[in-house]
Formats: sequence, C-alpha cells, structure tokens
Amino acid sequence: DNQGNVWRFNFENDSPAAWSVRKFFAGGQPVTAQPRVATANGYAIIAFGSGRFVDENDRTITAQQRLYGVYDPGPNYTGYPITPASLVLQTSTTSVVNGRVLLSSSDNPVVVSATSLGWQTNLIGVGERSIVAATSIFNPPRLIFPTFTPNGDPAAANDPCRETGISTIYVLNPENGGPARSEGFAAFDVNGDGVINNNDNP
Repeated sequence: DNQGNVWRFNFENDSPAAWSVRKFFAGGQPVTAQPRVATANGYAIIAFGSGRFVDENDRTITAQQRLYGVYDPGPNYTGYPITPASLVLQTSTTSVVNGRVLLSSSDNPVVVSATSLGWQTNLIGVGERSIVAATSIFNPPRLIFPTFTPNGDPAAANDPCRETGISTIYVLNPENGGPARSEGFAAFDVNGDGVINNNDNP
C-alpha cells in the first residue's frame, strides 16, 4: 500500500468468520505494483518493489526506492511484520559494455533464519522506482523487474500520464537478489555477438 505495507490474507477456511489478515511486510516506502511469487530453498518468495507514479507530485519524488524478495515463513511465524532490517542488502554498480550501460549486482548469500528472511537491492537512479509487477520465471529461476525513472521534462511536469522517462530492466536470482546466472542462460547479449549464452555472463 502507499505506506509501504504488504498484507497477508488467509482464506483457507470455508467460513468467512475464520478468515484473517495480517501485515506481512512493513518497509515505509509505497508499494503500488502487484507482488509476484517465486520459489527457492523450499520457500515461497514474495517479490515486489517500492515507488509510485500516480499523480503530478510523484514526478519529483527522488527518495531512493528498492526491490525486495521476502521469504514467506508461513502463517505460524510470530515475527510479522517483516522489515528491511531482516533482509540481506545487495548493491549495484554500473559499467559501459559495447556502448550499453549495464548494471552489475553483488551476490551476497541469503541464509534463511528468523532474522534473515530475504533480500533487498537499492535502485540507484535518481527518481527511479518500481511501478510495474515483476515477472517470475521458474526455469531457469529468475525475477525480471522493470523500473521507471521520470526525466523531469518541464512540459510534462503536470501530466503524470505523459511517456517521458527511461526504463531499466533488472534480471535477478530469486534466491538472493543477486545476478541471475546459469549455464547457457545469460540475461542479455552483453558481448554483442547476436547470441545469448554463457559467454555473456561476466
């Protein structure tokens, strides 16, 4: 929601009186795109990003936003809501390869425990935000997050629907939010040879 919360609803019982809702995650930044579900290490991973682009004031928001992958510890977990303090941080850097600006990520492991329940990565563009749901691919496992950065065009300052800005594609490993690498399945044709294969993995 706009306060940065993700909610867990339980409709397993046939009786509506037994249905329940609890705050699953509290991050303090708006979550306006639908979460997606991936799997790793026997857990469901709830994947989502923060950011909004709904009204004219959103165009000038520059607070740093994040992408998240939160392991679901199940309905009997007593530590809800999960917060960013329980998530491993991945960091991103940029480089130019064959004229293309590429992002590379750290690859810190996530060892699931009561105090380590997933990962987060900071979006490094000024004003960059996640406003579209990620795509979850199961084989090979990866999460694809598109992000959006308004370009600040004065002509579009009062028109939040105007298509002015840039998009960045993040292809991440659902397990830890690090780079999605696997034999023969690179994310992009980094070396420009017209083929996407393991030669494109750094």
